Amino acid sequence: MSPSPSMVCPCIILVSLLTCCPPVAGNKVTTYNITAQIGSSVLLPGPDIEINENMYLELKKPGGHPDWLAFFHGLPTVHDNYTTRGEYLQNGSFILRNLTKEDSGEYLQEVNTKLLARINLIALAPVKQPELHKQDLHNKQCEVVLNCTGSGEGRLNTTLLHGEKVITTQNGNALVVSVSSRLTESQGSYMCTLANPVSEKTSPFVEIQYPVSIWVLVVLHWSCFVLVHACLSLLFIFILPQLVNSASHNSK
Repeated sequence: MSPSPSMVCPCIILVSLLTCCPPVAGNKVTTYNITAQIGSSVLLPGPDIEINENMYLELKKPGGHPDWLAFFHGLPTVHDNYTTRGEYLQNGSFILRNLTKEDSGEYLQEVNTKLLARINLIALAPVKQPELHKQDLHNKQCEVVLNCTGSGEGRLNTTLLHGEKVITTQNGNALVVSVSSRLTESQGSYMCTLANPVSEKTSPFVEIQYPVSIWVLVVLHWSCFVLVHACLSLLFIFILPQLVNSASHNSK
């Protein structure tokens, strides 16, 4: 007795599915957290398994427009929106170039419709150059306040340096420190840096010198005035008459 068509077809369909998309061993989903700078290139890792030509790989971005980037089944196919800046490698990894802010989000690597990798991508802009300002308080301690401010995205850290020595580091985009200009160890050049996970910028230098009294400046100014006055007096009393007499003698 030969089998009926209703008995043969299901078997053919089942064998076809097993041949096209063989089951993937293991249930582990690997999670990757990646932070990259806008404008750079990033590698989205492929699934941590051995890939063969019978497998069907797909890289998705849930909620994206489009919601998939590429798939691989014998040959790689990249969505039209990513052909100019994306490359799908045979191991399932995907190179995404010229990152934009909109590229941030969650990506899923599926093999034969089974989730094997989850990629959380954050695209950040580089920080802007911070500014370091100093303010003399003119008190008995000769305190000088150093104020560093900057701006940027992501997790920020601000660091104050005296020469090459790190004075302090704080989370955030601002830092305020006071030092005494009377202390020799506090004098010299200062700068601050602002950093996020993808970049770091440095402020221009600020110089702190030994404090000079206002009366010292007055005395120096008065001394210069007296010296200039004495030179002019010498010129008019002694030198100028001699020049006039010499000119008169030569004319005769």
